[in-house]
Amino acid sequence: MTTPGGLRATVSVVVPTRNRPDQAAACVESILLCDDADFTISVVDQSDDTTTRDLIEAIDDPRVRHVPTDTTGASAARNVGMEATDGAVIAYTDDDCRVDPHWIRVFRDLFEDPSTAMVFGAVVKGDTTDPSASAAEFEPRGTVTYQSLPPVSEPWGISASVAIRRSVLEVLGGFDTRLGPGAPINTGGEDSDLLIRVVAAGHRVAATDTSTVTHLGFRTGDEASSLYRGYAFALGAVFMKHLRLGTRPGREQLHRWLIHFARETVVNTVRRRHPSGAGFMLGLVKGAVHAIRIPIDPRSGHFA
Repeated sequence: MTTPGGLRATVSVVVPTRNRPDQAAACVESILLCDDADFTISVVDQSDDTTTRDLIEAIDDPRVRHVPTDTTGASAARNVGMEATDGAVIAYTDDDCRVDPHWIRVFRDLFEDPSTAMVFGAVVKGDTTDPSASAAEFEPRGTVTYQSLPPVSEPWGISASVAIRRSVLEVLGGFDTRLGPGAPINTGGEDSDLLIRVVAAGHRVAATDTSTVTHLGFRTGDEASSLYRGYAFALGAVFMKHLRLGTRPGREQLHRWLIHFARETVVNTVRRRHPSGAGFMLGLVKGAVHAIRIPIDPRSGHFA
């Protein structure tokens, strides 16, 4: 992406972290290997001690900044990162992720199209010796662009690899801080909510498999099941919020997702497949009911 003067615009990378100093430092080191020259990295640190600060400040590269904050939750940290940087594009990943060398360049190239406001990159599970371990993934096929929400049957992008045009993010007021890890609705939904708001504002979104982030945030057993149900709860809350707001591309999603998972649950139960999908559908309903009671700021579209 170029500026009006013809120069390549700076990409501001933001990494939220809390009490995971080694993970945060390793994430930064992977970003510094990107084959792109003009970017900065801001580690937005919500940790309880100075260990993360010490490790990040020990990295000998002027592009790396440690940004302390007393906020809570990944969405709040991402918004702090937006305010603390000045790049025309803001790229986000998480401290338990490692980016590939093309990550920033792929984002930058896709933003050459001025109509593109948001880009999701591929996220894959890292290597693990435990075959039952799961991690959030997003694997698009090729590079696609869209101006309406993807079908329920297709994966939506996740915040472990996303970049947003600053001008769009500022108008939308950033991420909804009541959603996402560490927030009151604390298992996710903040990326889907932002996607809905971006599409509702009339912008194009792209997804690509030409760069890959490796996700090391593994969950197993009951922890994985609880996280899966938590994602459903957060999505139900997001869809109910947009149903209440009357957001055009978002108001039909709760109905679509409930129908999809109800059908899937019946089919899987009859065929004795596990998981059946009933837990996810129940999570959607619980999240939607929960969100009925939460005030909404109609100007920003955020939970109040």
